[in-house]
Formats: sequence, C-alpha cells, structure tokens
Amino acid sequence: MFNAGDFRHKIKFFSPPSGKRIYSALLDDWTEFKSVWASREPLLGRELQSALSADSKVEVKFRSRFVPGVTSDMRIKHGEEVYEIISALDVESAHRELLCYCRRVVELFIDGVIEVYRKVPANALEFLFTVPYDAHGLTVDEYFAARQHQVRSEFRVETPWDMRVNPEHIAVIGGVQFDVKQVFHGRNKRDVLVTHVILEEVRRRYEVVE
Repeated sequence: MFNAGDFRHKIKFFSPPSGKRIYSALLDDWTEFKSVWASREPLLGRELQSALSADSKVEVKFRSRFVPGVTSDMRIKHGEEVYEIISALDVESAHRELLCYCRRVVELFIDGVIEVYRKVPANALEFLFTVPYDAHGLTVDEYFAARQHQVRSEFRVETPWDMRVNPEHIAVIGGVQFDVKQVFHGRNKRDVLVTHVILEEVRRRYEVVE
C-alpha cells in the first residue's frame, strides 16, 4: 500500500526517438510522454546487493501512481538528471502503483555512434543495435589518418556500460567496419561505469543485410 503523500518529486517520462538505429544520450530527440509526482528512493539491503552484483547497475527507484504505457524503453527526467529505465513494474499487477528501477544517464559519450552487427552466412552482417562512444587513446580522426598511410592501429573506445557487446560482433563507425577484438567492463578515470572496446579494422568487408 503506497502513501500518495510520499510523492514529492516531479518527474517526466520521455519516449525514445523513432528508428531502431537512432541513439541519443540527450533528450533533445526524445518526446515527453507524461509528467507525474513520484517518490525517489535509494536501494537498501538485499535490493542494493542484488543491484551491485547484476549487469543492470540499478541506482535508484521511482514510485508513482500507475501510468499506462510506460516501458523500459523510456527515460525519466528528474530535475536536471536523466535516468534510463531498467525495469518498469505494475506493482502486484493491480494497475494502481508503478515502480521504476533506474540508472542515471551520464552525458559523456559524445564522439559518435557505433553500429553493432552480428555475422550471418554468406559473409554478411545483420544490424543489432547502436551505442554512443568516447574515443579512448587514438581518436577516430587519428585512426583514419593512420589508415590512409597504411598503418594498422587499434581503435579503443568507451561506451556506456553494456553487456551486449562481445568479440563475435562487427562494429561500424563512419562507414568503416571493425572487428571487436576485446571487451572489458569497469570504471573510467571519471569513476563512471563503462564498457571498454578494442577495435581493429576488418581485413575483408562484409555485406550488410537490410
């Protein structure tokens, strides 16, 4: 049983931009869905331990009256902070209370977008998803300059924490295809949880399946 008096925080839900290849870490391209009053609650005890050990890295939960149509594809804005919804739950399936487990979106990944593909038969690629990135070490411009001089170099990037990326994938940046050579997860110099990805340009291009 919830207490509506606890709902002291004004939050806004945003729907993602259309198009499966579009990713925006900012809300400029997102559409405001609904504003509600909610409680903002930290994770405690077993809930906190579970979140710390899981891949999702949930940081906070928002509780409000039930809002039809809210999904985990959406985001929440609270003040100046933006949160990714990891899970949106209809408590006890009663259509009375909505519980959203969230993590904060950190606006660091501004160098561009990586398109991630999986290999399919006939030397082809099938699109999976996109992630934003920051160049780590050699920038993409420096990489392309080295490539023009026939110097093969690794291209190292950071993305938001993402357990989907793996060495079986092909990454495409600016039309250039890269093998995903290595993936590891941890904190960067700003103490933000990130995924580190080491890329190397493919020796033979793949055809993309639309």
